Amino acid sequence: MLNSFVHAGLADIVVNNEMLEHMMDGHYSADESTYSFVWMLLFMLIVVLIVFALFSYVVKPSNNGQSALDEAKRRYAKAEIDKKEFHQIVKDIK
Repeated sequence: MLNSFVHAGLADIVVNNEMLEHMMDGHYSADESTYSFVWMLLFMLIVVLIVFALFSYVVKPSNNGQSALDEAKRRYAKAEIDKKEFHQIVKDIK
């Protein structure tokens, strides 16, 4: 049984050594993996931004339940608009 463990260990070393030699022959380099990782992150960022933009476009922010008339009344009460502007807004709304 011990012999099979030793044999399996040697086989792993041989396989790993062959993979290392294959990598050092230029078939795979750290630069390729780094660039592919950067491209993957960039792609994921673009997807997230597209989803966020679509979500923002579909879901419009609400005005906290205020109607245009309520907003005009609030602005008139704070003297942000005069009586003439207030009546023009009310006329335009109705």
